Amino acid sequence: MDVVRERCRAKLNLFLDVVGRRVDGYHDLVTVFHEIDLADELEARAIDAPRKVRIEVVPAGSADVSDVPTDASNLAARAAAALLREAGSTSGVALRLTKRIPTGGGLGGGSADAAGALRAVNTLLGLGADDASLQRIAATLGSDVPFLVRGGTAIGRGRGEILERIDGVPKFEFGLALARFGTSTAGGGN
Repeated sequence: MDVVRERCRAKLNLFLDVVGRRVDGYHDLVTVFHEIDLADELEARAIDAPRKVRIEVVPAGSADVSDVPTDASNLAARAAAALLREAGSTSGVALRLTKRIPTGGGLGGGSADAAGALRAVNTLLGLGADDASLQRIAATLGSDVPFLVRGGTAIGRGRGEILERIDGVPKFEFGLALARFGTSTAGGGN
C-alpha cells in the first residue's frame, strides 16, 4: 500500500465520575465514552528513513493548529514510534494530519490522532498487531487512546483503559459549544 487513510474521530464523555486518585498521578474514574462524527484525517505512508517518524499538521478550514506539535512530541508521532518499536520494525513513516477537532476542547483530538496512527501504521506496514497489542500500546499513550482505537460507545474504568463495549446505542445528535480557552489534560499532545 502506498498510503493508508484513517478518520480519527473525536469522543464525548456522556458521564464522568472521578472516584479516586491513583499513585501514578492519574484518577480512577467511571465514564461513558461515545465516539462522534467530528474527525481529523490522518494519512500514513512509508518513507526511506529507517525508524523515522515524520509528521505534518495542516488545518482544515479555519482550524487553529498553532499549538499542535510537529515533532516527536506529537501524540500521533509518539504512537507510530511506539508501534514500530513494539513490532521491531525498522521502517519509517510519514504522517499527514488534517486537524478539524479543536485542541483543548475535551474531545480527545490528540488521543484520536494517536489511535488513528496506531491503526494506520499497523495496516500500512502489515505489522499484524492484534487488538490486545494495540490496546496495550494505546494505554501507555493516554487514558482516552484505548477507547478511540476501538470507537463506538463504552464504559471506561480505571484511567479509562478498562473498557466494556455498549452495543445497540441509538444515534444521537449533539451540539458542541466550545469555550474560547482550552483545557490541558495529562498526556495530551495535539
